[in-house]
Formats: sequence, C-alpha cells, structure tokens
Amino acid sequence: MKQKQTDFEFEYSEWSYLKERAEYYKNLSLKKDYAHVDWIIIEYLVSILVEKIKQSDEEYDMIVGVNRGGLIPAVMLSHKLGLPLLTMQPDDVLPEGLRHLIVDEIYDTGNTITKIKANNPTADFAVLYHNIDLPSLKFYGLKIALDKWLIFPWEKQ
Repeated sequence: MKQKQTDFEFEYSEWSYLKERAEYYKNLSLKKDYAHVDWIIIEYLVSILVEKIKQSDEEYDMIVGVNRGGLIPAVMLSHKLGLPLLTMQPDDVLPEGLRHLIVDEIYDTGNTITKIKANNPTADFAVLYHNIDLPSLKFYGLKIALDKWLIFPWEKQ
C-alpha cells in the first residue's frame, strides 16, 4: 500500500525537480548559442528571490521593474511580497525617501544596472540570472556563466 505524501514531501520533491531544471541551464548543449527558459524555472527563481529577501534584514517600500525584461519578475515579486509596483527605464531617477528594490531578468554585461545605479545609488537589485563574472548583487536567483543568449517566455520566440 502506497503511503500518502505529506505536504512537506510534495513540496520538497517539487522543488527538487525545479532545481534540477534550473541546473539544466548550466549545462546546455554547446551546439546552440541560445536557450529557452521555461515558466516553471521563472517561478522557481522568483521563489528563491522571495526567500532571500524575506531572510534578509532589508525592508522595501516598493518593487521597481526595469522596462521591459524586469517587468514580469517584478510583478511576481510584488504580489508575493505584498509591495507596490513601479516601472522604470534605466535612465529614470526614482523618488527619494523610499527603499526601492529594482528588479531585472538578467545581470549579464552589467550595463543596465550600472546606468541605474548612477541615478539611484541607494537602491538594491534583484535579478533572476546573475553572470558569475560580474560583482555580486544583493539578490539573485541563479548565478551562472552566461555564455548563452537566454530567451524568456515573455519574449518573441
């Protein structure tokens, strides 16, 4: 007779699967110069960000999504953390006196985040994918060698 899985066992096995899928993107075939990222991976990486943010001592007033790639992860974080959402272009200056967590999908070359930091030096950052060759950001979902172009589910195929 098969035992019924407890909620914990189900959650653990589900996250184990998601972790394996995320690890897949570390070991993509060298035959392709791009990789498609599944929605389930996005959900997994957002859940990692949520846990890291909750475990930190940081308190934010607002989630800020960078147009365009950071918008969907920012909306997901905004819902999960119960924080209001603002959108921005990389050249924007955010309102002073608030703690902002700026969200983008990828920290690849560092150009976008460097531009944003110049105008918003007190803001913190959260990204789904973090290039291992760049200085560390406070929050990231997965730190990998980004030698492939990642195609996110909300982008054109």
